[in-house]
Amino acid sequence: QRQESEVKSLLDKLAPDTVQLDPMFIGRIDPRSYSQRQHNRLVDARDEYSKNKADGKYVDNNVKNKMKGRNSTAKRFNRKRQSNVVDLKKVLEMEKLEREMRETDTKRRKVPEQEQGALSKFYAERRNE
Repeated sequence: QRQESEVKSLLDKLAPDTVQLDPMFIGRIDPRSYSQRQHNRLVDARDEYSKNKADGKYVDNNVKNKMKGRNSTAKRFNRKRQSNVVDLKKVLEMEKLEREMRETDTKRRKVPEQEQGALSKFYAERRNE
């Protein structure tokens, strides 16, 4: 509610001629599924990475500034701004995580072998060999 009132107060400050809203856009739902949007975002990040790598514009974000006590407000702001950027490293990590999740899911869905007796859980090492 507070955000709505803040937006309304800001819109009231603007001249009515400068505010134009498309009534067909407001309230419209993106028909693509989350996975499709995520896939498109990952593909775009890969393309941008390869383009920047070819142009020589790629900068490794893992380079750390070793100076202590030199955190300015601008640097802190830039670090926060970079947190929502999708780059190739994040893309690769997300793909690895998805792959691992799929593997664990298939392991869970596997039909467990028939256990033989009440003490069979103590002999799990022999079954795996």
